[in-house]
Amino acid sequence: RNAWRNSSKKPVANQDLWMLIDELKAIRPRVSVEHLAGHSGIKGNEHSDRLARQAAEDKM
Repeated sequence: RNAWRNSSKKPVANQDLWMLIDELKAIRPRVSVEHLAGHSGIKGNEHSDRLARQAAEDKM
């Protein structure tokens, strides 16, 4: 709709991921995306962060 540009006319960050989300929403309209502030004490978010860090360390 806007050639994957943000309001400042710059390319959207993580365009590849947003395109995948758009494809998912076409198949499953009930899929939703929410922005969560990092390290804000949300239990699931903190756990996910720990798992991601551990996976990154394991690959090194």
